Amino acid sequence: MSNISIDQQLNNARIAINNALNSPDIQAALTPFSYDPTRLNEALTLYNEARALVEQQRQEYGEQYQASQEFQAAWDAAQTAYNRSHKIAKVAFKNNPDAQTALMLSGTRKRSFPGWLTQALTFYDGLLNPANAPTWPPSPPTPTPPKNSRPNSTWYKKPPN
Repeated sequence: MSNISIDQQLNNARIAINNALNSPDIQAALTPFSYDPTRLNEALTLYNEARALVEQQRQEYGEQYQASQEFQAAWDAAQTAYNRSHKIAKVAFKNNPDAQTALMLSGTRKRSFPGWLTQALTFYDGLLNPANAPTWPPSPPTPTPPKNSRPNSTWYKKPPN
């Protein structure tokens, strides 16, 4: 396999084809090998197609590179928002083990995009979907009566249902 770049290979082919088309001596030397002007023009057409395909591949690579950069920027922004929300939720639900489990607040966070996406979707779905959402604020503890209160006193009234 040659270490010559595709650009150099195409340029060498262009020079050889053009020289053969423009020189009667080269055409005469190639005729015994069935390379007449018709076949040389076909070779020139193939060269032009190859050149166009190389340019198309470069353009598509540039588009892919741009899309990858845009994706990375969007993921970085999403991670920043998720990290902020995650920190707030950890504090808000520190005494609610059910919420911590449902929202995946404990443990390590995934670094790969598919793993991170699963965690982020689970987290936000748990916050936004009422069926999955942990209760907030958590139910207050049942108050204990003061030490010197009488039974059946009015120190605590249950909220209406």
